[in-house]
Amino acid sequence: MVLRTILAVYIQLCIIAFSGYYEGTASGLNYLFTALVIAFCLLTFVVAVKPSPEYLQKPEVVARIGTLYDLVNTENWTSLAFTSVFCARRIFFVLLVLQPILYFKLPLLQFICLVQLCYYFHVKPFKEESMALLEYFNEAVVLLSLYLLVLFSNYVADVKVKFDLGIAFGVLVLILFLVNLARAMYVGL
Repeated sequence: MVLRTILAVYIQLCIIAFSGYYEGTASGLNYLFTALVIAFCLLTFVVAVKPSPEYLQKPEVVARIGTLYDLVNTENWTSLAFTSVFCARRIFFVLLVLQPILYFKLPLLQFICLVQLCYYFHVKPFKEESMALLEYFNEAVVLLSLYLLVLFSNYVADVKVKFDLGIAFGVLVLILFLVNLARAMYVGL
């Protein structure tokens, strides 16, 4: 239960951890959260990857740490590293979003998204094919939306084109929401 809660609010914890550094107001709380966020990312890797697949199937182990690997294949360590990849991506995402220099933000966010897609296609970490397809779809939509963000800048001078792109962006986000909602209602949370 505690692990599931931490994973659900991990991006918020990353924001708390790193926001003080960019605002120039870093305090002991920021240092503590930074240490906790990075330690959790590293510990998920050690806890999920170190034991044998047979050990991970024991009921007492599933009850304690099963949240770290309940949706992924337990046959290979690259699939078991999914939670660590999940956490590391959120750390990098928050660090990039908080960057004051705009030039590097968008290309690096796109790069992180492409790396995540490559991980999904190469490792195929999920047990269920439907979950894999949903994650492919989610990453593709995030990548497409990152490409669309460039079109909202001053590179496009025509306001009507920006308005039309805004509608397309809104429809894209709505489709993403509806697909994920349908999956949650069909399979359950």
